[in-house]
Amino acid sequence: MLEYAVKTPPQHGRWQDFPRCVVCYRHPAFTANMATTVDIISGGLFELGMGAGWNVGEPDSYGIELGAIKQRLDRFEEGVEVIVRLLGQEVAGFVGE
Repeated sequence: MLEYAVKTPPQHGRWQDFPRCVVCYRHPAFTANMATTVDIISGGLFELGMGAGWNVGEPDSYGIELGAIKQRLDRFEEGVEVIVRLLGQEVAGFVGE
């Protein structure tokens, strides 16, 4: 299952929210690539939702350390910046931690 907020119009006229992408699970470039693919497949109905993570059990199940709040927020900030650049520019670069 994709861990993104995909909003699709159901038959009753309400939008459905699905889980958010937690930045520590996937590389931001990979996330941007998947977001672009799902947006194309959905005909432009894709909406990427992201979070810094809060549930220790989720990253533990992947063998990933969640980290302290500051670490999570720093990774989140960098991840969002990378994804915004990749989705908004034809050529993008980034130097981060």
